[in-house]
Amino acid sequence: SVEKGSFKGSEDERVRRLILAIEIGAKFVDLGFQTSAKLKNLVCAACKKTGARLIISKHFWNKTPALNQLKIFVKKAKTQGAEIVKVATTVKQWSDNVVLFELTRWAVSEGISVIVVGMGEKGKISRLGCPILGSFLTYVALDNRSKTASGQLILSDLTFLKNLLE
Repeated sequence: SVEKGSFKGSEDERVRRLILAIEIGAKFVDLGFQTSAKLKNLVCAACKKTGARLIISKHFWNKTPALNQLKIFVKKAKTQGAEIVKVATTVKQWSDNVVLFELTRWAVSEGISVIVVGMGEKGKISRLGCPILGSFLTYVALDNRSKTASGQLILSDLTFLKNLLE
């Protein structure tokens, strides 16, 4: 599945490893929305035992869906046990960032913890704007070689911005 990164094993094995990570002290675990209800329930139970926080995520690879569609996804992920809901969309036009900003603003107003990320070069602004609006975090690579997504910022970008704001 596209949502499980580069892991080559079975879905059961992937979830077993996530549960092991929780049992040995992981504070957060990210589970794809498409994961079966049975496996999600196992991860939820492990999180409840240890206090780890469950992130349920979905990548919208082809575009940024309409705001209402994204809200529906966030609500569904919450009903499936997510403490934090991660939404990553491909930003094809600048106005897609407005959708991501509005999603973040709405979620915060509803008391829902979210991670909202725009992928692609035009999505870079969302990686700064959404955290300002209340997104739980943003993803940053150490350097250009370690980027995991198009449009991802690198640590020196944030250092530069921090210095500008001081």
